[in-house]
Amino acid sequence: MKSTMDPSEFLLEDYINSVGLIRSVNNKRRLVRTRPNCLQVNRRGWLAFDRKNCGDIRIIFMNPKAVLLILALSFLLPFSLYAEEEWPMPPTSYFIERIPPPPSEGDATDLSDLDYVLAIQSCATQEDIEHVKLTAALNPFAIFGEVLGADFTVANYPLTNELLTKTSATAEHIKDELKAHYARKRPIDAHEKDGVVSYAGRDSEFSYPSGHSLRGWLWALVLSELDPKKKNQLIHCGARVGSDRVVAGVHYQSDIMASRALGRLIFNKLKSDPSFVEELALVKGKEWAGKN
Repeated sequence: MKSTMDPSEFLLEDYINSVGLIRSVNNKRRLVRTRPNCLQVNRRGWLAFDRKNCGDIRIIFMNPKAVLLILALSFLLPFSLYAEEEWPMPPTSYFIERIPPPPSEGDATDLSDLDYVLAIQSCATQEDIEHVKLTAALNPFAIFGEVLGADFTVANYPLTNELLTKTSATAEHIKDELKAHYARKRPIDAHEKDGVVSYAGRDSEFSYPSGHSLRGWLWALVLSELDPKKKNQLIHCGARVGSDRVVAGVHYQSDIMASRALGRLIFNKLKSDPSFVEELALVKGKEWAGKN
């Protein structure tokens, strides 16, 4: 418990949080920004994550003897290893005003949404289902490698990876707050008895808008700036991330359309931010010059 920590342990925790040297992992095993109540130092002096606050994850480093080394290395580590940054965005109310609410449960649009999910699933091939698994993993290099080729890897495009990661982080809280605001049940949760199946497991988050589709669309828009000659193919790849979520039975088509509109709103705001434009130009010049 934190009450057992001595002052040096508090200082260590505060420092690590401030530089973002460690990222916490939530119960979905995704990287997120470190929350202050995640880090604990147990009586043996090992720095650990608190399972109650951060999900079921194992104790990680470190022995107190490593403290000075970690503090020293933190000044030498590249900026990309620090906690994810975000570009500034308007308050969530800005997006709520511009993204229409989902259909009301049981109305004609909602029932049409269900009809579409059932129809798409009935026609899905094994190849379609395998592609659902590919896009569900949310690896932009696997998703857009279909267009950009085998050379499109994190190792070859580290700055592009940072740019895409930061773009996702910028959109994450907006998406989460919209989901909580509208609280629409997923097709698999609302209509399993009607024949909807899930090819992507279960998710405790709400349905509207789709987070996967939002990321896919944003990534496609960013990559289109880096490789404009392939814009249509990239947008098609990004769109399929959303389409796959309908095949998976975890989203309605209206969720997908809302996420694309949200992605465009966020991207428009990014394009008006000089720091984003500067970083985009830097990435393009270092990793994409002469490739398009």
